[in-house]
Amino acid sequence: MLSSGVKKVVLSTLLIRFPELADKIKKQYRGRIIGSLDFKNGKIGYAGWTRGSDIELASFTDGLEEIIVTDTERDGTFGGPNIELLTKVKRKCKASIIAAGGIRDVFDIMELKKSGIDGVIIGRAFFEKKISLKNGFRFQLVD
Repeated sequence: MLSSGVKKVVLSTLLIRFPELADKIKKQYRGRIIGSLDFKNGKIGYAGWTRGSDIELASFTDGLEEIIVTDTERDGTFGGPNIELLTKVKRKCKASIIAAGGIRDVFDIMELKKSGIDGVIIGRAFFEKKISLKNGFRFQLVD
């Protein structure tokens, strides 16, 4: 995909299950791989949230410039983002953090920005018209 012109690719399970291949891909496509970390009960999961992993955060994030962090227990719930988890991951790695899961409204976006989170994925809140593109861009995370 990357050699055919796609700018960036999101990878998750591959980065956890195949660490040697993951290291090779991260080096070859530096800056073009976005890692996606799913957390359940504070632990990293993979394979569509069905399996838990004891992978060290540092080994996953090493070589990545961007990481999507999803609290699977909040995803699609409108329960608000897990700021504690997001800031913990942010402190432990050098990558930009993109929040996913639980986003309710523009106030959540503002809170994420105040917390130093670099980006946000808005899914259900957009489709259920709780956040419009116009209002979302008013509070964009990147200045």
